[in-house]
Amino acid sequence: MRLLYPSILLFAACIAPQPNAPPLTQNDGGLNSDVGGESHDTGTSTTMDAGHSGGDAGEAPPPEIPPARVDAGFTPEVPDPPPSDACSDACGQGRCAEACYETCLLASYALGGEQRNRFLECVTEQEGCDVERCIPEEPRVTPECERVCGLREGQPDPEREPSPCADLNAEPAQCMLECNASLSIMTPAAQQSWLHCSLDGCRTNPNRSCDIGSFLSPNPSQACLDAVEHLQQCDERDRRPAWARAHADCELYRSPGEQRELGGNAWAECLSNTQVCGDWIYIECLTQTEQATGRGAAVREMCAPMTQCDEGLGYQCRIYGQGVTGLVGGFGLETLQRCIDAEQDDCNGLGNCMAQLVERPVMAQDDPCIAECNRCGLPGSVCGAMCVRVRNSLSVRDADRLHRCMQREQCGLDLLTRCTREVLPRTMGVCERFLQSTFDQCPNAFEGPASVYAPMCALSGVRTGYLTEAAMRDCVDRIPCVDDEFNPLAICMQGLPQ
Repeated sequence: MRLLYPSILLFAACIAPQPNAPPLTQNDGGLNSDVGGESHDTGTSTTMDAGHSGGDAGEAPPPEIPPARVDAGFTPEVPDPPPSDACSDACGQGRCAEACYETCLLASYALGGEQRNRFLECVTEQEGCDVERCIPEEPRVTPECERVCGLREGQPDPEREPSPCADLNAEPAQCMLECNASLSIMTPAAQQSWLHCSLDGCRTNPNRSCDIGSFLSPNPSQACLDAVEHLQQCDERDRRPAWARAHADCELYRSPGEQRELGGNAWAECLSNTQVCGDWIYIECLTQTEQATGRGAAVREMCAPMTQCDEGLGYQCRIYGQGVTGLVGGFGLETLQRCIDAEQDDCNGLGNCMAQLVERPVMAQDDPCIAECNRCGLPGSVCGAMCVRVRNSLSVRDADRLHRCMQREQCGLDLLTRCTREVLPRTMGVCERFLQSTFDQCPNAFEGPASVYAPMCALSGVRTGYLTEAAMRDCVDRIPCVDDEFNPLAICMQGLPQ
């Protein structure tokens, strides 16, 4: 799970949902505009003031989005987490330290009280070697984990089958350790969701995946979790757990939080309330989103050339046009409108208009983003491509502020970070504090300064509003840093296109 510095910045957005496509996969799209700060008649134009970040007064706050609260009837007893340096101290720096550390973390999170104290004392005495000998033969037993592991009173029970969905170690004691440790680093809502998936959900669909890594993130919104639970009933072939799908198949559609009149939140709310399945989901939610934004006729007119080429392409354009994404704001709308006007009847060119908006941004040398990054000798993967993506998500006025800042500021690896901070101070404040705390705990999660990752974070759920600073801080505190296995940067920063 280690994230490489250049490659993490080159994430690719997918295509918006469309009829005959798999239901609501990790896709996004959307657009809106804000021209000169004036509101426009939404009956005749796709441009409008989408709630820019407030000029020099600061970034407008995102909508309040209630987090998921799950009660599946379980009452797991979870010990307090061990001190952050407990395993580093116990394993020491000797020849066995690296192998010791991961095993020590697993056991120290699974065990509690005196069992944990005795285990850590044993590891210290062993100087980090043969650490498995220090794990108690009968680790802490919890009723929920006994059911997941097919045990009763710590022993295999012929009347209980281990959950095939949980994907835990088949050896009983190891399964119990993994189960207890996993519960201890999940949020309370995630604990309930994982146990429900591994036990109740697995009985109805044994092919369901309930892998632990999907449940370590901050809570998605209640609306999106409700939405995905309905989508699972529509299509049982999708094995992904509802917790992971809520982030990937619903939260990604939310609009930039400071542009309140975009349609992404209306789309998410529709998903949480719809009772239909298949293509009817898209038809119903597009209709409701058009009603919420009041721009149905204007966007249909803008997208008409695409509809004439291909009905699915026109549908994607209409989705983007209602702002169903965190990637495209007012500037993105103007970009798409200009491209459609230029291409008109060229169907290949119109298709490229959509792709260039969210999937492969145009890197023209005279583009202000590219020009300023080149002026400072910054590689395109670090600066230029991300600058274009951030700019596309802004209102027109804020995009102009970003350009002027890039031209004014002194060069440096954090040039884009400084200018994104100027336009989006609330989002960037949360992101930079999250990244700093992540770097303090897990410096190997990064290659390069933590500040360079902040513009990417500005396209995440922090910006759309469903990830709060408290949720991000809690996530960093919960997740232990283990190279190639647990990475707070990847686990906690949700809401990004994958």
